[in-house]
Amino acid sequence: PDPSAPLEERVGYLEDAAPILGLSGLGSLFSNMPFGQEHTWIGGISVTQPIFAGGRIKSGMDAASAAADAARAALEETVHDVAVQVKEAYYGAVLAHRTVEIVEASVELAEAHLEQVRLQFDAGRASELEVLRAEVERQNLQPQLVQARNARDLAILNLKRLVNLPMDAAVELTTELDASSAEAQRLASIALPSLDEAATRLQRRAALRAAEDFVEVRREQVNIAKGSYLPTVALTGNLSRQAFPSSGAFPGSDDWRDDWSVGVAVQWSLFDGFKREAEIDAARSEVRQAELQLNQLREGVRLEYEQALGELRRAQEQVTAAATNVEQAERVYDLTELRYREGVATQLDVSNARLALQQARLNQVQAFHDAYLAVAKAERALGIPVDQTVRPGR
Repeated sequence: PDPSAPLEERVGYLEDAAPILGLSGLGSLFSNMPFGQEHTWIGGISVTQPIFAGGRIKSGMDAASAAADAARAALEETVHDVAVQVKEAYYGAVLAHRTVEIVEASVELAEAHLEQVRLQFDAGRASELEVLRAEVERQNLQPQLVQARNARDLAILNLKRLVNLPMDAAVELTTELDASSAEAQRLASIALPSLDEAATRLQRRAALRAAEDFVEVRREQVNIAKGSYLPTVALTGNLSRQAFPSSGAFPGSDDWRDDWSVGVAVQWSLFDGFKREAEIDAARSEVRQAELQLNQLREGVRLEYEQALGELRRAQEQVTAAATNVEQAERVYDLTELRYREGVATQLDVSNARLALQQARLNQVQAFHDAYLAVAKAERALGIPVDQTVRPGR
């Protein structure tokens, strides 16, 4: 009470305040505590460090490492796939270019024959019908020539697309599909290793490595699922700062109070409705599926290489046979043309001989094309780097 007040007022004040005197004292004790404060500022940080998780952390790291290896192997496999696509496009462009040259040569032969028939007609040794037939045969070759040129242009554009060249860029094809070239002789002398000899290298194929890493990822996922049976132990730490200013302004440096705690947290799920058992069964099923896919891929790689071996042997035999066939077809055409000039052979004989020569030349370049592709596919199956190639006798 006010000590300057009269005695009666001070006594009355004490009589009125006596019933709540104890609560007022308690309120003064907690006046500086956060209970019921109008303005409260709190800032804190919480840290948790697992120290045991039933092996799930290590299995997760191992799975991530295997997944990274699988990704690198998949990248290598993709590089080889792109290289094979480029080789196929390149050899297809070479084949189309050589086809144009063969058809142009046939047109030149037809024009030379037409000129010969016209000379004989002027000399009275050939009829107008023979001249007309020669002209029709020459004109019939024009659509083939146009088609061959269109196919060549499309093949060149496809090659530019794969190697990311501008469509108007000039491209020079350096490979010759000719039996007299050194490259053709090298191609004929290539001897790929047998399937048993190449077994070790086939197992190192990037696709197989990626599949093996994927199996390892699935196995680690089984370990992660099994780890859910064990408890999780972690160290925990909490640090917070609190302030209770009398006004809504931001508290000063002297208004903050620290509060911290350190402990160990243990979590252990004793029953989850058989969810863990289902997750383990699902993970094991995925492991089995990955193993089956790996086995199928191994068989597919062996089959791919075996097909490449057979295709190369067939193409090499065709290359050898086609060289002799072209020489014979050229000889037949020369003799037939000579017999026609002498009046022994007919114009139909000349046309058949020219058609046979054109087909023999096309068969020869097709055999070279198939041989090159067979080597490219064999290199692909063996996983030979892009900057390397199969050498003769290897």
